[in-house]
Amino acid sequence: TKNEVLLVGSLIAYYKSPDNSVIKITLATKTGEITNYPHVVFYGNKVVNAIENFILSQEGKTKPKVAVRGVLQTKKKVSDGKASFYQDLIGKEINEASTVLEQSAGQLKGIQKIADKNEVFITGEMVSSYPIPNQKSCYVLTVKTVDGIPNFPKIACFGKTGVIASDFAVGDNVCIVGFIQTQRKVINEEK
Repeated sequence: TKNEVLLVGSLIAYYKSPDNSVIKITLATKTGEITNYPHVVFYGNKVVNAIENFILSQEGKTKPKVAVRGVLQTKKKVSDGKASFYQDLIGKEINEASTVLEQSAGQLKGIQKIADKNEVFITGEMVSSYPIPNQKSCYVLTVKTVDGIPNFPKIACFGKTGVIASDFAVGDNVCIVGFIQTQRKVINEEK
Protein backbone atom coordinates (compact mmCIF):
# COMPACT_ATOMS: atom_id res chain seq x y z
CA THR A 1 0.00 0.00 0.00
CA LYS A 2 1.02 3.62 -0.38
CA ASN A 3 0.03 6.77 1.47
CA GLU A 4 2.15 9.70 0.35
CA VAL A 5 1.66 13.44 0.10
CA LEU A 6 4.13 15.71 -1.69
CA LEU A 7 3.83 19.47 -1.30
CA VAL A 8 5.97 22.31 -2.59
CA GLY A 9 4.81 25.79 -1.70
CA SER A 10 5.36 28.96 0.26
CA LEU A 11 5.60 28.65 4.03
CA ILE A 12 3.10 31.25 5.24
CA ALA A 13 2.58 30.41 8.93
CA TYR A 14 3.56 28.09 11.74
CA TYR A 15 2.51 27.36 15.32
CA LYS A 16 4.52 25.49 17.96
CA SER A 17 2.86 24.01 21.03
CA PRO A 18 4.07 25.35 24.41
CA ASP A 19 5.50 21.94 25.35
CA ASN A 20 7.51 21.71 22.06
CA SER A 21 5.83 18.42 21.10
CA VAL A 22 3.92 19.66 18.02
CA ILE A 23 4.57 22.13 15.23
CA LYS A 24 1.92 22.94 12.63
CA ILE A 25 2.84 24.72 9.41
CA THR A 26 0.67 26.20 6.68
CA LEU A 27 1.75 26.24 3.06
CA ALA A 28 0.30 28.06 0.06
CA THR A 29 0.36 25.77 -2.97
CA LYS A 30 -0.81 27.20 -6.28
CA THR A 31 -1.96 24.92 -9.07
CA GLY A 32 -3.19 26.83 -12.09
CA GLU A 33 -5.48 29.55 -10.77
CA ILE A 34 -6.30 27.74 -7.52
CA THR A 35 -4.36 28.23 -4.29
CA ASN A 36 -4.79 25.73 -1.47
CA TYR A 37 -3.53 26.15 2.09
CA PRO A 38 -2.77 22.71 3.55
CA HIS A 39 -1.75 22.43 7.20
CA VAL A 40 1.00 19.94 8.03
CA VAL A 41 1.60 18.65 11.57
CA PHE A 42 4.96 17.37 12.82
CA TYR A 43 5.29 15.52 16.17
CA GLY A 44 8.13 14.90 18.64
CA ASN A 45 10.37 17.32 20.53
CA LYS A 46 13.50 16.59 18.46
CA VAL A 47 11.58 16.87 15.20
CA VAL A 48 9.79 20.05 16.31
CA ASN A 49 13.05 21.69 17.36
CA ALA A 50 14.77 20.72 14.09
CA ILE A 51 11.86 22.08 12.04
CA GLU A 52 11.71 25.29 14.03
CA ASN A 53 15.47 25.75 13.48
CA PHE A 54 14.94 25.14 9.75
CA ILE A 55 12.09 27.71 9.68
CA LEU A 56 14.19 30.24 11.59
CA SER A 57 17.03 29.72 9.09
CA GLN A 58 14.59 30.82 6.39
CA GLU A 59 13.79 34.13 8.14
CA GLY A 60 14.38 37.17 6.03
CA LYS A 61 13.16 35.30 2.96
CA THR A 62 9.70 36.43 1.95
CA LYS A 63 7.49 33.36 2.25
CA PRO A 64 10.28 30.80 1.76
CA LYS A 65 9.48 27.96 -0.62
CA VAL A 66 9.68 24.54 1.01
CA ALA A 67 9.14 20.90 0.04
CA VAL A 68 7.21 18.66 2.43
CA ARG A 69 6.69 14.89 2.34
CA GLY A 70 4.00 13.37 4.55
CA VAL A 71 1.07 10.99 4.98
CA LEU A 72 -2.66 11.30 5.61
CA GLN A 73 -3.40 9.98 9.09
CA THR A 74 -6.84 9.27 10.50
CA LYS A 75 -7.76 9.57 14.15
CA LYS A 76 -10.79 8.64 16.19
CA LYS A 77 -12.13 11.09 18.77
CA VAL A 78 -14.89 10.17 21.24
CA SER A 79 -16.94 12.98 22.76
CA ASP A 80 -20.15 12.49 24.76
CA GLY A 81 -20.15 8.84 23.75
CA LYS A 82 -20.09 9.63 20.03
CA ALA A 83 -17.14 8.69 17.86
CA SER A 84 -15.98 11.00 15.12
CA PHE A 85 -13.08 10.62 12.76
CA TYR A 86 -10.79 13.26 11.35
CA GLN A 87 -7.64 13.22 9.34
CA ASP A 88 -4.43 15.18 9.55
CA LEU A 89 -1.59 15.63 7.15
CA ILE A 90 1.42 14.38 9.14
CA GLY A 91 4.79 15.67 8.02
CA LYS A 92 7.71 13.26 7.68
CA GLU A 93 10.23 15.59 6.07
CA ILE A 94 10.68 19.29 5.25
CA ASN A 95 13.41 20.90 3.16
CA GLU A 96 14.05 24.08 1.26
CA ALA A 97 12.55 23.65 -2.20
CA SER A 98 15.13 22.85 -4.83
CA THR A 99 15.78 25.07 -7.82
CA VAL A 100 14.96 24.34 -11.44
CA LEU A 101 18.70 23.93 -12.16
CA GLU A 102 19.08 21.43 -9.30
CA GLN A 103 16.21 19.35 -10.63
CA SER A 104 17.15 19.43 -14.30
CA ALA A 105 20.95 19.67 -14.37
CA GLY A 106 22.22 18.97 -10.86
CA GLN A 107 23.46 22.55 -10.51
CA LEU A 108 23.26 23.94 -6.97
CA LYS A 109 23.44 27.66 -7.76
CA GLY A 110 20.05 28.13 -9.39
CA ILE A 111 17.76 30.95 -8.30
CA GLN A 112 14.35 29.97 -9.68
CA LYS A 113 12.59 27.53 -7.36
CA ILE A 114 10.68 24.57 -8.79
CA ALA A 115 6.95 24.96 -9.39
CA ASP A 116 4.47 24.42 -6.57
CA LYS A 117 3.30 20.85 -6.07
CA ASN A 118 0.26 19.42 -4.34
CA GLU A 119 0.08 15.66 -4.94
CA VAL A 120 -1.47 12.78 -3.04
CA PHE A 121 -0.86 9.10 -3.87
CA ILE A 122 -3.03 6.49 -2.15
CA THR A 123 -3.07 2.78 -2.89
CA GLY A 124 -4.76 0.20 -0.73
CA GLU A 125 -7.93 -1.73 -0.03
CA MET A 126 -11.22 0.15 -0.25
CA VAL A 127 -13.14 -0.44 2.98
CA SER A 128 -16.18 1.77 2.36
CA SER A 129 -17.74 4.27 -0.03
CA TYR A 130 -20.78 6.47 -0.09
CA PRO A 131 -22.24 9.10 -2.41
CA ILE A 132 -22.22 12.73 -1.32
CA PRO A 133 -25.91 13.68 -0.88
CA ASN A 134 -27.38 16.05 -3.46
CA GLN A 135 -24.21 15.94 -5.56
CA LYS A 136 -24.11 14.21 -8.92
CA SER A 137 -21.09 11.93 -9.50
CA CYS A 138 -19.47 12.58 -6.11
CA TYR A 139 -18.27 9.73 -3.91
CA VAL A 140 -16.20 9.48 -0.76
CA LEU A 141 -13.94 6.43 -0.50
CA THR A 142 -12.21 5.14 2.61
CA VAL A 143 -9.02 3.28 1.76
CA LYS A 144 -6.96 1.19 4.17
CA THR A 145 -3.25 1.88 3.88
CA VAL A 146 -0.55 0.31 6.03
CA ASP A 147 2.82 1.98 6.54
CA GLY A 148 3.84 0.67 9.92
CA ILE A 149 0.37 1.47 11.27
CA PRO A 150 -2.96 1.21 9.47
CA ASN A 151 -4.58 4.45 8.29
CA PHE A 152 -7.96 4.95 6.70
CA PRO A 153 -7.85 8.17 4.65
CA LYS A 154 -11.09 9.42 3.16
CA ILE A 155 -10.85 10.62 -0.43
CA ALA A 156 -13.54 12.66 -2.17
CA CYS A 157 -13.92 11.87 -5.88
CA PHE A 158 -15.76 14.28 -8.17
CA GLY A 159 -16.96 14.28 -11.79
CA LYS A 160 -15.50 11.55 -14.02
CA THR A 161 -13.41 10.25 -11.12
CA GLY A 162 -16.59 10.03 -9.02
CA VAL A 163 -18.30 7.98 -11.74
CA ILE A 164 -15.35 5.56 -11.80
CA ALA A 165 -15.25 5.44 -7.97
CA SER A 166 -18.94 4.51 -7.84
CA ASP A 167 -18.07 1.19 -9.52
CA PHE A 168 -15.54 0.14 -6.86
CA ALA A 169 -16.59 -2.50 -4.34
CA VAL A 170 -15.48 -3.04 -0.75
CA GLY A 171 -12.33 -5.15 -0.84
CA ASP A 172 -11.11 -3.81 -4.20
CA ASN A 173 -7.52 -2.64 -4.39
CA VAL A 174 -7.53 0.94 -5.59
CA CYS A 175 -4.97 3.52 -6.66
CA ILE A 176 -5.90 7.18 -6.33
CA VAL A 177 -3.86 10.20 -7.38
CA GLY A 178 -5.15 13.61 -6.34
CA PHE A 179 -4.42 16.71 -4.32
CA ILE A 180 -5.19 18.34 -0.97
CA GLN A 181 -8.07 20.77 -1.35
CA THR A 182 -8.64 23.22 1.45
CA GLN A 183 -11.85 25.03 2.21
CA ARG A 184 -11.97 28.57 1.02
CA LYS A 185 -13.68 31.18 3.14
CA VAL A 186 -15.09 34.45 1.92
CA ILE A 187 -14.93 37.05 4.65
CA ASN A 188 -17.36 39.95 4.43
CA GLU A 189 -15.52 42.92 5.85
CA GLU A 190 -18.19 45.29 7.10
CA LYS A 191 -17.38 48.38 9.12
